[in-house]
Formats: sequence, C-alpha cells, structure tokens
Amino acid sequence: MRNREVAARERLLSLLPRPLSAELFALSGGREAFFESLEELRLRAYGRCSMVLRGLHRVLHTRVDAEALSALAVRLAGGSLYAFEDCIAKGYLPFEGGIRIGICGRAHYGTQGQGGVGAFSSLVIRLPHAHPEDADVLKDAFLRARRGLLIFAAPGVGKTTALRTLALALGTHTPPYRVVVIDERQEFCPEAFSEATVDLLRGYRRTEALEIAYRTLSPEAVLIDEIGGREEAEGLASLLRGGAVAVATAHADRYTDLYERGVLRPFFERGIFDVLLSMRREKTRVIYEMMTAAEIEGGKTECFVI
Repeated sequence: MRNREVAARERLLSLLPRPLSAELFALSGGREAFFESLEELRLRAYGRCSMVLRGLHRVLHTRVDAEALSALAVRLAGGSLYAFEDCIAKGYLPFEGGIRIGICGRAHYGTQGQGGVGAFSSLVIRLPHAHPEDADVLKDAFLRARRGLLIFAAPGVGKTTALRTLALALGTHTPPYRVVVIDERQEFCPEAFSEATVDLLRGYRRTEALEIAYRTLSPEAVLIDEIGGREEAEGLASLLRGGAVAVATAHADRYTDLYERGVLRPFFERGIFDVLLSMRREKTRVIYEMMTAAEIEGGKTECFVI
C-alpha cells in the first residue's frame, strides 16, 4: 500500500503549479519524511496558500491566481471537468490513490436546485496516509461491538484514515471478514486492498449503497464515512438485522456533542452503536478513547495512546 500512496502523491506533485511544487521540495530538503507527514495542501486564488504538516497548519510563500487554480483543477480531472460534474457539485473531486480534493467556488442553481460549481477559488487537497500501528486498537473496538462502532473526532484528525486502516485489518484477519466499504467520495484506493477481502461500493449514494449491501453482498462488516440522516439509520438497521456489524464516522469533539446533533439522533434511537471511539490529536500523536454506550452514564473509559 505504501508504494501506491507514494506513486499517487508523486503524480499529484507533478501536476501542481511549478512554483508550489518547487517550494515544497525546497522545504522537504530532500527528506521523504516531509512528504510522509504532509496531510493537506490548500490553494487559494484570493488568499494565501497553506499546508498541514504533522497536524500543524503553516502558510506557504507561493501564491496562485484564479487561472492557475482552474488549470490545476482540469489537470486533476484528467482534462475533463465535465466527467466529474456530479462530484464537483457536491464539493469534491476524486483523485487516484484515495486522494480527495475539496472544491470551493461559486455555485449556480437551476429550477431543479443546485446545477454546479464554477469560478473555483480554493482547492483543498487531502493526502491519505497509512497508519498500520492503529490497527490493533481499531480492531479491538470493532470486536467489542455487537451492533455498531461509531468513530468520532473533530475535522482533520484522521477518521477516514482510521476507516481505511480498519477495513484492511478486517479484510486480512485470520479468518478474514467479509467487508463492504461504502465509499461515496471515492477516498479508498482499490489497489490498497489487493490482498484483502474488501468490497468497495464507490461513488454510490450512501442510502442506495446500504440497500445493495443488505440485499446482495451479505457483509459481516459495513464501513461508512460521515453518516447522518434517518434514511441512513434505517439502512444500517436493516444490515444489523442481517447480522452485519456497522462501523461509521461522525464529526464531534465530545460524547455529548454526538447526542446533540440532530442528524445522528435516529442512529441512537435505533440503538445502532453500542461502542463509541473518540479520536483527538495531541501534537503528532492520536489519542483513542473507547466507551460502550452502556458505560457513558457511568463515565468509564479506556484510553490508548498511539
């Protein structure tokens, strides 16, 4: 998986505006560790470019204008933005290796609702990284769940990375699990699971993918990123009745925040998640705190430092 990550990252760097790629290589000092720690690149046509390195947000000297940003978007889309218009309308552009590009621009609406996005003003490039050292903690949390595991954290801590790590760990377990990943935003690299028993539903709307998983794939574990809404709760409830364990992620800083978010209430009403796993970053470390739903009122937690 590491070789595929490196190849995707190198291709991405080759597409960046030359001044930006030159600055990044100068900052790296020729050290591979720099790029292994590079988590995000944020290009702004009307502001300062920046990066996230080892969890720290740093401003870059290179600037880009609107023309350079639009040209980069075309290159990232393989020369055809039209081919990705549905994704762009939802605010992102997929790229190889599980790299995702968030898009800011000017939305335009038609009689049927949002028609698309143009006049790009920002591109937020998120680079995935493997964290195999987290696999044991994530797998232990999964094994404790009888119905579902909810992984939650503030944005940018690494929830999607945790899902990738867990999918690979379960798909290479002895014996392996039948794992289905619902990858609406195409952030999971299929080649990364070449030795695993993982099925990817890429680009499907999540409610449709949940029905497909339930009716045709007979999974033992279903992984889904950034859940929310009553229809998704109903879809996961159907999978649980079929014997699968659900694993999902959500944005929240604290346990109490989860219950206050209206989009998550249907999941708790149905008792879908019986194990909760929080993530928070302290400098370069990720702190995991696990709690069962039954223990929340008692305040009992288990902490793991990675």
